[in-house]
Amino acid sequence: ATSSLDSKEILTSSINILLDFFNFDRAVVFSFTKEMKPQKIVCSGDCDGKKLLPDEQIVEEIAEEIIKNNRIIFISPSEGEKFRARLKGISSAAFVPIRGRKLNGFFCVCSSDHKEFTPEEKSFFESLSIVIGYSYENTILYEDLRRSFETLNLYGDVLLHDIVNYLMPISAYSEIINDLVSKKISGEGEEDLQRYASKMMSSVRRLVEFIENVRVFVRAIDQKEIEHTPINLYNSINKAVEIAKQRFADAKITVERHDERPAGKIFVSADDALSHVFLNIITNALKYSGQQPVSIEFGIDPQGKIARIEIEDQGPGIPDEYKEKIFDRRFSLDTVKAKKGTGIGLAIVQRLVERYGGKVWVEDRVKGDHTKGARFVIELPLA
Repeated sequence: ATSSLDSKEILTSSINILLDFFNFDRAVVFSFTKEMKPQKIVCSGDCDGKKLLPDEQIVEEIAEEIIKNNRIIFISPSEGEKFRARLKGISSAAFVPIRGRKLNGFFCVCSSDHKEFTPEEKSFFESLSIVIGYSYENTILYEDLRRSFETLNLYGDVLLHDIVNYLMPISAYSEIINDLVSKKISGEGEEDLQRYASKMMSSVRRLVEFIENVRVFVRAIDQKEIEHTPINLYNSINKAVEIAKQRFADAKITVERHDERPAGKIFVSADDALSHVFLNIITNALKYSGQQPVSIEFGIDPQGKIARIEIEDQGPGIPDEYKEKIFDRRFSLDTVKAKKGTGIGLAIVQRLVERYGGKVWVEDRVKGDHTKGARFVIELPLA
């Protein structure tokens, strides 16, 4: 059963059953970081009820107690006096270790009603502590196995198909250049030699770009969690624009900000791979736009919680039936148009944006007419 749910869904499902069964007001799950510090990962019930929220200091003290004794802490009118007086608004609670092969964290169920725990209920919580612990760990193992399988699959595709596609023209151009060098020695073919040398270098650059994308994509698959840090949005966009201009000598790219605060003061929750997100979309836009300009606009939503980035091109656009498919690693518009290509760039975009807690989609630049170009929209949480 664990294979169809992720680890957070396992925990959410478990605590929802507890809330219904015991008629608690609220449940919170804390996992332990590598430093064995508690961090909230799931909340159910009255999650906005601040009066039922144990403050951070008490949570850390309870975590230390659980780590030290590896047992449930019950709070009721007759027990748990060490913490009871400080848990304002909470009259009864159970802080239950999530125990499997190791101590993974703990969950808390609490209520504002006075409630004593019966011996049967305490025994039930003891059993639940282990059942949830092993279910959680098995799901984590499944997620690790799935990531490893995805990585292995990707390497197989890359080695057997994608890299071969990039190497074939390089090999062909090398043979042509070899013949032209022989002619040049006899005073012929200099112009053709330069032309094919340029084509071969272009193919090499595309291969290098592809390998870098594979590296980023594998990293996104392998990481269990991305360590989010405040990333300067303007700097990340500018970095991508500069690299794109190096790759496309005649690139026309404009960047416009729609926000009152200074450009350098907008920070989003991401990591240093964010520039790859923008670079892949910009590269795609330039690839299909020909000599037409690509425009980038960014700003913050009215609620001040989300940064929104829009990247527009004036290329042939994306038909509605392909708007979701383009983020599939095995799909490419080039393939539809009978050219060789890979969709790994946009797969990276979607994978990273979702792991940042954001969203990405594509829409028509001119509403209702996909032939007038595409607009990629990215929304990212502010740091």
